[in-house]
Amino acid sequence: SVVSKEDLPPRAVSVMEIDLSAIAHNFNFLQSQLDTAKCSAVVKSNAYGLGVLEISDVLKNNGCEDFFVATLEEGIELRTVLKDKNVYVFGGLLGGTEEEFSYYNLIPVLNDLGQINRWNAWAQKNQTTLPAVIHIDTGMWRLGLPPKEVIELSKNLEFLNFIHVQYFMSHLA
Repeated sequence: SVVSKEDLPPRAVSVMEIDLSAIAHNFNFLQSQLDTAKCSAVVKSNAYGLGVLEISDVLKNNGCEDFFVATLEEGIELRTVLKDKNVYVFGGLLGGTEEEFSYYNLIPVLNDLGQINRWNAWAQKNQTTLPAVIHIDTGMWRLGLPPKEVIELSKNLEFLNFIHVQYFMSHLA
């Protein structure tokens, strides 16, 4: 929303102006540089303070299909403007949140074998296949399957029987 000078607090020393048309232009430019890949939006932490609902709405209207947030709560909030887009949750599938992920049609980024096994079991219980992203830790040591779990997963692919893996991802160190 636009704030006029008169609406600013008396001691405001700075103002941040967000140009939504520039954001749309930048997204379209980045997308135009890709051949077969597609550009996604990371809008965690209120779109890095820019306003998640406004930013996501602009990106959606310019063709963005995939949006990433940090937490389940952010994903639920984003569903208010993104009814039919993919919303991925970096923080993964915390125990007991399977029903909320399904209800809000959110896609977990699975960060360890426990999360993979819970999502697989939930899908099997509901007699369906559910989407997910598998996050592999390649050296940041923050989120993602560590090397030992990657090896275990590669030897036990039945852990993925009821999961439609949309991406394998990593944060490169």
